[in-house]
Amino acid sequence: MDRWLANYERTRTSDYGQGQNEALLSSRFDLPSMSWPEIREIPIPELGEDTNFGKSFVVLRKSWYAYKRSCKDGFPASYVAFRILRIQKALGIP
Repeated sequence: MDRWLANYERTRTSDYGQGQNEALLSSRFDLPSMSWPEIREIPIPELGEDTNFGKSFVVLRKSWYAYKRSCKDGFPASYVAFRILRIQKALGIP
């Protein structure tokens, strides 16, 4: 247990762990150089006229919940999967 905890702390605080999170950031926008209020207000015209980055992430989070719930209940969720892919593409998230 001590070895696992030490390994976890090392990966959590090392440069590799932080660089790993940066790889998950948007490839479309330069997010590290912006503050959170600026990031939330970035317009995303591909998803709708009044859609911004913040609203898109709320929709993405709810879509992932709907997808997981549908799969757990045994229903096909291809329409939700396509919606998730469309939102992720518009946000520049892999």
